[in-house]
Amino acid sequence: MAEKKWCEEEKGGFRLIINDGGKTLGVSPEGGVIEQDGFAFKDLDKSGVMEPYKDWRLTPGVRAKDLVSRMDLDSKLGLSLHDGMFTIMRMTEETLNSNPFLKAKFALSGKSLEDVGDADPAELTDRYKEQVLKEKMRSWLVGAIDGPEYAARFNNNVQALAESDAFGIPVMISTNPRAFKDAHSDTAQRDVTTFPSNLGMAAT
Repeated sequence: MAEKKWCEEEKGGFRLIINDGGKTLGVSPEGGVIEQDGFAFKDLDKSGVMEPYKDWRLTPGVRAKDLVSRMDLDSKLGLSLHDGMFTIMRMTEETLNSNPFLKAKFALSGKSLEDVGDADPAELTDRYKEQVLKEKMRSWLVGAIDGPEYAARFNNNVQALAESDAFGIPVMISTNPRAFKDAHSDTAQRDVTTFPSNLGMAAT
């Protein structure tokens, strides 16, 4: 049996796997770990079997080719989708009145402020869970954010959910430029430095 060449640290809701001379991995509570040649690897499908796409020692091209060969059509289609804007915001009267786009989108949801109550915006809704687990979607555009803490916790939550699914493919979250001042855009949020639009876009 090969000498163990890795250790782990608890990092507030996930494990940090540190390979000696190799990759450092973040593993959610739903994720698995497999060992080979003394190193640790993410057991993304929790099969206990070391397949090429799990091996960080191989090139990205080799790993991707192996992964795609194991995916069904629905999973491949999900990766080709990029969903429209979603928000990580507490829904309040003040929030909606300050953002016309968000107000219009919330109106289309058919919900009232009483329906959402004091919900934590970092928690995943049933719709987000359906997109990840059923529709196999892995790419979203984020709009308004109620501060960096919520964004970080939301990202951790959605990545943990993705890791619990077959193959553990992570979610890619994109965004518009966030360094310019526009009261009617999703970029005008607290805790984000603001600049004139052209300079802000260049700085982003």
